[in-house]
Amino acid sequence: MSPRGAAGVGLVALVVFLVLGAADRGDAQAQRPPHALYAAARASWRQCFRSGEPVPAFPGEPDPQDYGTSLEVKRTRSGYWIREMSGGAGVEATYGGVAIDLELRGCRALWARDATFDGALARGVRVGWIHRNAPRDDELRSLLGAEPARPADAPHALARSWLLHACEGGVESTLTWRGKLAGPIAPPQPWHQGTPGPTPATFWSSRALASIGAGARTPAANDEELPAMGTSENAGTNTPAISEVPIAGVFVPAFARPSQAPAFSTAGLDVLEATVQGRNGGRAVALRDRATGRYRWVAVTRGCVQGTTVTWLGAVGARIVGITRSESGRYARGDAILVLDVPSGTAWAIRFPDAIRDEAVDGGVRGTLTGTRLALRAGTKSATMDLRPELARIGARR
Repeated sequence: MSPRGAAGVGLVALVVFLVLGAADRGDAQAQRPPHALYAAARASWRQCFRSGEPVPAFPGEPDPQDYGTSLEVKRTRSGYWIREMSGGAGVEATYGGVAIDLELRGCRALWARDATFDGALARGVRVGWIHRNAPRDDELRSLLGAEPARPADAPHALARSWLLHACEGGVESTLTWRGKLAGPIAPPQPWHQGTPGPTPATFWSSRALASIGAGARTPAANDEELPAMGTSENAGTNTPAISEVPIAGVFVPAFARPSQAPAFSTAGLDVLEATVQGRNGGRAVALRDRATGRYRWVAVTRGCVQGTTVTWLGAVGARIVGITRSESGRYARGDAILVLDVPSGTAWAIRFPDAIRDEAVDGGVRGTLTGTRLALRAGTKSATMDLRPELARIGARR
């Protein structure tokens, strides 16, 4: 066993395995390191950690025909860096990964485990370490490939908005409909000066989540939604539950700069959209006030409603009305009428009539807005709705 001292750990950047709701991973063979390199790293891990020490299981060597798993091992100046990624394919799939930075001198280790499910925007993360001090912010940034959250900063505002959504996402909308109207999807978000730019990947620890009132209800942020980290081959112990791990939180991916050409404009306001990547895709929606030169994020179509795209149909007074449309029929069960309430800076959802919702699975919904009357068509089905009752309820509840 190597002596255990107090030297710092050398971090190697983890390219976090992002599944932004989506990519099938069955189009390439499993990535495998050279067997000799893998065997040397595994032997070092076994030599370092005794039974009873709470460390992750060392990843097994993948079968080359296992298309859902890949493993990367690198020799570093101080030891080894190991990254395993695994998952399935299709709308029921879950995905996860572990990255380990092992420093041989002193058997110091730092690791991150993450997990998510198909259709989710973000990933739940656990960070652990042994025989060393807790990671600093710069070390977390290197380990996770994400900036530690700054809740008040404009570049982190989109992530903040999504984390406050009432629903965590998934294949279908997770709204609990009590009648036709649901919302607000998220509480009002702060205004920021200028126009929205690219959004970096951010890591929201449980402390950062609590600071904005998000708690730990986000995807895979609680213990039962993160797969067990397993038992080390010679350790005989599982890693601690999430309430016991030193750092747990949520990784929210980066977004490209929204198109500066408005998706819709009305009465001094522009609707701006950033694209959400993934099998079904999505849109992050912001309102820009042209008079004051400010913007605020209001909704993401990956949570309370689904939608690869939003078709904006018009405005009824201070409410902007659109319909979401998913590319995947399974996700289309979560499509809805999306209403942006400008005075409150909130988004609301109105449920499609059942006949329209059922037919939308096969081709999406088209609509036209005339005054407060919304005409909808999906496949062979059509329906007309008067939005006045729901819009009046928005005014009463905001």
